[in-house]
Amino acid sequence: TYPFSVFTMNLGENRLYYKSWSLSTQQEKDMKITIASDESDFVSVKNKLYNLICPWQNGEYLLKMPKDIIGLTIQNVTTNQSDVKITHYETFEKEGNIYIKIQTKNTTPTYYQIVLNAKVTPNPASPSQDEEVELYAYNQNAAGDYEPGVSKDVYDVNGNSNVEEQVGYLTRKIGLISSNSLLTGQKATQYDNAGNIAISPRIAKVDKNQRTANIGISIVNNYSSTISGITILGTIPKKGNQYILNQNDLGSTYSTTMNSTGIQVPEELKNYTKVYYSEQEKPTKDLTNSQNGWTTTPTDWSKIKSYLIDLGDYVLPQKQSYLF
Repeated sequence: TYPFSVFTMNLGENRLYYKSWSLSTQQEKDMKITIASDESDFVSVKNKLYNLICPWQNGEYLLKMPKDIIGLTIQNVTTNQSDVKITHYETFEKEGNIYIKIQTKNTTPTYYQIVLNAKVTPNPASPSQDEEVELYAYNQNAAGDYEPGVSKDVYDVNGNSNVEEQVGYLTRKIGLISSNSLLTGQKATQYDNAGNIAISPRIAKVDKNQRTANIGISIVNNYSSTISGITILGTIPKKGNQYILNQNDLGSTYSTTMNSTGIQVPEELKNYTKVYYSEQEKPTKDLTNSQNGWTTTPTDWSKIKSYLIDLGDYVLPQKQSYLF
């Protein structure tokens, strides 16, 4: 007999009762998120007649993205009701997840939709899998339960410091689709005092006084069989760095030098792997071409600009991954 607040969420352009959305892990994609406070597909005629549906007022929302969504830029946030205003929205990161906070304001309780358009960047080294977007929703006008689900307000959506109270909760699936091939990726760590991790193509913002960082290079066999004959060609961060395959700018704002420890090879691969270094900025993989300047024993590490990791005759099993 108590009124309840009805809400739902859709990812993409489909109708609101569609519960999944997919994207390739190898490219950025525009994403549309629709949050509705009253959707006829979910509300029975009987409940409407008995006035058990509670209209929304000053709603607050928190979206938690899965860890393999490593970048998100909001383009706009709008509502379909002129008397419902978006007073604030922001993104922030916590423990490897990106969150979106949205606050609304309206004097008269009503029903409405929020549409958020954003550009999302997936982790290019992620295998094909389903992950979840979580939505926490708070209705100031709520007098009872939420439909279709509830949760404790563990993230304090409404900012009242009560993490035990009940708020609306639901999830939607994101399908990550990776290519049937060898996947590679990079992540920077130990570049600040906060323990942040920046997964490529995101940019690591280095503390002014921080003088060292680690860059991890990952390989994952997402092919339907084994993979052999693997070589990895790359360059260390420097101002004006360009992507090797298409010459796109990588956004580096200053240059680095490689430590004399060089590239650390996983223990399981040490008997197969040779690492070559070059002072050239754009060498090819041809080890026989002297102009590439490849060597396994650099004399001046401060001049090294490129590297080549050759796994020789190692056969990489399906789904196996390693980090250099």
